[in-house]
Amino acid sequence: MRWLPKRLYHRVTWDLRGVESVEHRKILQGALDACDYPFHRIRYSKRTRVPVAVSDLSRFSQALDEKGHGHVHDEERGVLETGHLLGEPGEDDARRAILGLYWLPTPKFPAGRVELDAVVMANPELAREVFLAEGAHAVDYGVMTDAQRADVFAAYHDGGRTAHGTHGWFEERGGTDYWADWVGESFMSGFTRAFAPSLPQPLEARQPWRHPTTDAIAADIRRILL
Repeated sequence: MRWLPKRLYHRVTWDLRGVESVEHRKILQGALDACDYPFHRIRYSKRTRVPVAVSDLSRFSQALDEKGHGHVHDEERGVLETGHLLGEPGEDDARRAILGLYWLPTPKFPAGRVELDAVVMANPELAREVFLAEGAHAVDYGVMTDAQRADVFAAYHDGGRTAHGTHGWFEERGGTDYWADWVGESFMSGFTRAFAPSLPQPLEARQPWRHPTTDAIAADIRRILL
């Protein structure tokens, strides 16, 4: 499938039909065009595409913590769904803005699904960054192996391969700032830097990571996942 134009190549995996605005689809397609990760691996693994939608995510604002992250649960569709929230850090509810949401895989959506908040689409650079950050979760849950996670974890810890202190990949281990600690969250920015280095990351500088992504870490992520 390598012979396909990149625009068609990514359509094998990403389903943008749920994005009603043509302009919004162009913005998100721009993120895919700038990314050279082989997303078709998700399609081959899960036998389905990853649906994408743009919607009002403000209903989940209370689930967002002061660091700009959170977990959310939803049963509106008759099936319990769990997702990772990504937002703007803020000192109180009024200052926190949800930007994106990755819903974990379910029987109905085996590859998970992605939602972006409608407000973020007014800033194309931010929208593309958030989209690929959620795309990193799709890669994580769709095709990454435990060995690859261990290698990425090690890249963020100067070679250390085991969970320590208050954090692991996602699991809280008693710490209060675990969103800042979880390497699986830092991986969102690392993935974008590794596979779409030409894209600006305006949100990255405002994120509270205790494991920031360096050029060397991005290079390691690229090597590990290819």
